[in-house]
Parts: sequence; structure tokens; C-alpha cells
Amino acid sequence: MLLALGARESAILLGAAKCVAQGGVEGTLSSESAGAIDSLARLGLRTDPLDLVARTLPTPTQLTAVLVDSKSATTSIELLAIMALIDGALDVDRIGQVLDSAEGVGLQAAWLEDLSMRLDDDLGPVIADIGGSQSPKRLRRPSRTLRH
Repeated sequence: MLLALGARESAILLGAAKCVAQGGVEGTLSSESAGAIDSLARLGLRTDPLDLVARTLPTPTQLTAVLVDSKSATTSIELLAIMALIDGALDVDRIGQVLDSAEGVGLQAAWLEDLSMRLDDDLGPVIADIGGSQSPKRLRRPSRTLRH
């Protein structure tokens, strides 16, 4: 099991992952996102898969409210970042939700700074840093006017 969360927290994490994958907007999930959420549920959390067509799902903000320990919070934000990048697109709305969530739990990490600064750049260093222990930097919020 990747992360030990209760049933409520697991459902909220899965809902937040779907919300991030959709950029906070109702719509259809890509096959990559749907598969990743299903795998996270079955393998990472050992829980039932999320109803991916449900209209009302938890948001990343609700997730930050239920994460009490720093290890769960860090791992959850890392998972949201993976969901934001799963299709290889640098989507400002998805990345913005990850940065908001990280700020909500007080997470500061070098990969988050890299992510916020590389919206039109190479993702290699960001992916390499996720889960690493580089020194944290102050996060810079991406401009909503960048390409999607």
C-alpha cells in the first residue's frame, strides 16, 4: 500500500486527483488519468475505485483539510502532481491546483518551485525531484495567462 488513509480520506484524495486531472472543470477524463486514478485506488490505497462519472467530488482544498500528518500530506501532493502531469501537458489550471494544495498543507519543496517555473520548459528536472529532499524554496504562483 502506497499510503495508509482512512476510507473518508482515500475518497477525498481520489476526488481531488480527478479534480486536478480535469483542471478543476467538469469534463471527460483522459484515458491516462482514468487509469491512474483507478490504479491509485486499487493498488496505492487498497480501496474501491472512484465513481469517475459522479458530479460532486471532493476538491484539493477539501483534501488539505483532512491531511493531518506531514508524510501523508507530502505523498498526497506528490500524487496530485503526477495527476496534473500524467498526459505530458503543462496545464496551468492543473498545476495551479497542485501548488494551491501544497500551500494548503504547508509543503515546500524544490520540485514545486521547479514546477511553477517550468510551465513552458522541460519537465525532466521536476520529475527527477519529486520525492527528493532538495532544499525548499518559496513557491511562485503561475500566471493564468500561459498556454494550456
